[in-house]
Amino acid sequence: MSGMLSDSKILQTLREKEPLGMDALFERYYRPLVVFAESYLHDLQSAEDLVQEQMVKLWSKQTFAGIVPEALGCLASIKSLLYLPTPPIPRPPLYTSSPAT
Repeated sequence: MSGMLSDSKILQTLREKEPLGMDALFERYYRPLVVFAESYLHDLQSAEDLVQEQMVKLWSKQTFAGIVPEALGCLASIKSLLYLPTPPIPRPPLYTSSPAT
């Protein structure tokens, strides 16, 4: 049944912290995300591990709780969050507190 949920319904269930939303998200996006990760890692097992770890983080941190679907569009918001790269190191701030003279 979860495979039949629309992306907007998946997002709604995720925002409501319902496990059905995570099940549907996993069903719909796990394999495409693994293929995407494998294209960079060139190792299927590492790609699967990475995607599984990220799915667990999404659920445990309730990443979707603050998304306003009307502002982003449901399909774009889910895909955008799932395909965001995670930088390996923190990036320096773009601006400093005082301008250089």
